[in-house]
Amino acid sequence: MSKFWKEIKKDLFIISEEGLEDFRAVIGAKTSRAHDLNIRADIDRDGVEKFLRMNLAGYGHASIGEMAFPSVHHRGMGWVGAWLMEDDPLFVGQEVSTRAVDVRRGSYGMAPCYDAPEFLKEHNEFFWNLFEELNSKNELKKGYKFDNIRWAMPGTSRLGVTFMMNARAGMRHLERLESIPFMGECVDNFMLGVRSSAPFVFESLRKQARRAHSRWLDIKEVEVDKKDLDFSNSIEIIPPSDLEEKIAALEHIPARAEKDYLDPAFKELGIFKLNIKCSIAAARDWHRHRPAMPWKINFVTSNGLPFVAPWYNLEGYDSEVNKAINRDFSSASRVDDKNIMQKLYSLPYGAVVSIDGLVALPELLYMLELRCSAGGSNFEYAGHAKEGLKKLASILGKSFSEKHGVLRVLS
Repeated sequence: MSKFWKEIKKDLFIISEEGLEDFRAVIGAKTSRAHDLNIRADIDRDGVEKFLRMNLAGYGHASIGEMAFPSVHHRGMGWVGAWLMEDDPLFVGQEVSTRAVDVRRGSYGMAPCYDAPEFLKEHNEFFWNLFEELNSKNELKKGYKFDNIRWAMPGTSRLGVTFMMNARAGMRHLERLESIPFMGECVDNFMLGVRSSAPFVFESLRKQARRAHSRWLDIKEVEVDKKDLDFSNSIEIIPPSDLEEKIAALEHIPARAEKDYLDPAFKELGIFKLNIKCSIAAARDWHRHRPAMPWKINFVTSNGLPFVAPWYNLEGYDSEVNKAINRDFSSASRVDDKNIMQKLYSLPYGAVVSIDGLVALPELLYMLELRCSAGGSNFEYAGHAKEGLKKLASILGKSFSEKHGVLRVLS
């Protein structure tokens, strides 16, 4: 174990020298009260505590909490818990990748899924057996070669998240997640990590909170005909109103240079709605784009039942896979409405879901360009991104698209 990591509970780690983040917040705050920049690091632990109790907890100077950066790693949660933990525009951190490591049952196993019912254990066992069989056939594929078989990973796979948000934003995010019943244990662990890293900042922010935070989850079934699903018709971009007039008003902005971002002034155009129907595996990749957070996710069904994305080759296991998915999803239908997102655990990583993001044009263009042109791009999200760029160019018009190189990465 690295000397920088401290295990404070099973599967829960912080990067910490005791009191460092509290001290960092206080020193940062004291610069606003200094006559010059000769801030001396001579404040002791009692002084740190007194300052935070007076100014953060008492006075309510919450921005002090933005200068503490707890570093918490929690492993053992499922992908749904990881998704929600990251689903904030200010989130800073990473989740465990299934592309960067050698994925085996022994290293991943089954996430707790919060007292998983028996049907999830059956799901976990069936898909791990299938995944390992495919892995064996394909000589334990890793990285981009592994993308062709990751559809068979069970939704119950055990993952982890590293959380490095500033304490103020992080605590607000965690307090929102507290309102989701099945996130209780997961949130408690991250709260413990923040408290262990910055005890006085944590205590002060908890006391300073003057309103309740909530997070509404609204997840539905979207019915499609799976025979018609391909990369082109599974990505949709809805532009803001009066787009043509808004573009004309920004005509004076110079053309985008090679390898440059689109000018942030184009945020004035408004918010674009992005919908992608893709596998759970690819949804996790798209979800990492924070400007579109919070992302909305829905089940996708055909004739009332979920299915593996048609661009994956099931290698002759079609019948067994469909039977297992139908069995598990039907069993999951009994999940309480308050915990409805847990139903996603009953689907393998290849099952199709529908995700929706709201994003401004500069960030949307960046997302699509990155996903179709980055080295080692996953074939699935690259396929969606290429079709998305073509649709975006059509929406923006020929003049704008040529001037700002909307299709540049495709040439």
